[in-house]
Amino acid sequence: MTSLPRSLTEFPATNEDFPFHISINTLPAGFEAHRHEFFEFSLVIEGSGREIINDVVHEMKPGTFTFVMPYQIHEIITDPGHSLRLINCNFGMGILINTSRNLGINNLLFDSEDSLASYIQFEGNVYEKFREVLTDMLLEYQSANIWKNELILAKLVEVLILFDRCRREQLSSEGTLPSWNKREKVMIWDVIQYIHKHYRQKLSLPMLSQHFNMSVSSLSDLFKKQIGQNFVDFLHDIRIRYASSLLVSTDLNISEIALESGFGSYKTFSRVFRERKKVSPAEYRKQYSPH
Repeated sequence: MTSLPRSLTEFPATNEDFPFHISINTLPAGFEAHRHEFFEFSLVIEGSGREIINDVVHEMKPGTFTFVMPYQIHEIITDPGHSLRLINCNFGMGILINTSRNLGINNLLFDSEDSLASYIQFEGNVYEKFREVLTDMLLEYQSANIWKNELILAKLVEVLILFDRCRREQLSSEGTLPSWNKREKVMIWDVIQYIHKHYRQKLSLPMLSQHFNMSVSSLSDLFKKQIGQNFVDFLHDIRIRYASSLLVSTDLNISEIALESGFGSYKTFSRVFRERKKVSPAEYRKQYSPH
């Protein structure tokens, strides 16, 4: 089994209102095993290697499209002398789940059958189409055009739908993810979505247990089994990411940011922030703020 990374990798975007990032990246030596709280997909455009997602291995070569769910452990290994070049896209849960018209996309993201692959190999015209859509998305992301975010969102939905259609047509036992208990799978995503919507409010494991009609011990075990973290650490990670975005993008004082992020006190916020970031909130702001 792949060892569980101690912490989540950072979200490359800091815009909390539109949590989205896309870029072209070159990996000469792969990428170590990691996990994160956002969705990620990539399209290989050059090179070769392999990727491991929750201990399932698949080949990576031009045309390989991979979709990684939040908290899945994955690792990329580059073949010697063949640096991987990928179009890589990350987006947060809030970009879709807060919009009622996208409930169908929510089902695609959270409730897919266990037999559906996490990757697919595109060839020929289909590969060119995906590469074109992602390139257009990248150019739009780098622009300052009016309705920029709305167009990116439309293209994102298009990519997700086309990928899901293709993987349903080309089910592959090689790309099948380890199955979860279906009830546990649905339940944990319900809880995760709820936390992502309400993390700035007062939350506790007993409150969640009551809301989802579960015992505290059962919900605690579910977190450890499916996410690899306890509830408090999970909640702290989400709050610290939001606080980090406020530190670099606003002039709010640190006490205000602590409360805005859902922490009950500056003291708790400062302690948890330093544990996660290895610097104080003030030092982080000084280091990363563009002001």
